[in-house]
Amino acid sequence: MTSHGSKNAGFYLSRGGILTPAKLGQMLQATCGDAPTVVLISACFSGQFLVPEMAGKNRIILTAARNDRPSFGCSADTTYTYWDECLIDNIPDSRTWSELSLGVKACINEKETRLGYDPSHPQAFFGEAVKNLPILNR
Repeated sequence: MTSHGSKNAGFYLSRGGILTPAKLGQMLQATCGDAPTVVLISACFSGQFLVPEMAGKNRIILTAARNDRPSFGCSADTTYTYWDECLIDNIPDSRTWSELSLGVKACINEKETRLGYDPSHPQAFFGEAVKNLPILNR
């Protein structure tokens, strides 16, 4: 998911208002159940989705920022947000989602340091059953 985040509220949908972490957790449980599930959330304040309603032993959640931090690169002169670009650039060299998470965090840290931004602190959650889940990109 890529959109704008609202601090302490959720994720903006183009026609549906704001998607809260609790609502997304309900939707994932209803549609994915116990199947391995990867959730990628690119938005300011997206760390707010790392809550018990979203967590599960079968879930991986990667977010572009901590719950109290903005994410960067959302502008007319960029094709992707910085987090999305780092994610896309790191997928080919990552065997697992945890490797991808580390690569994205390093990429974001380099970009934000170089540009003089306060860190966004991308976040990650890995459920016990999927902590070493491979990325099926081979």
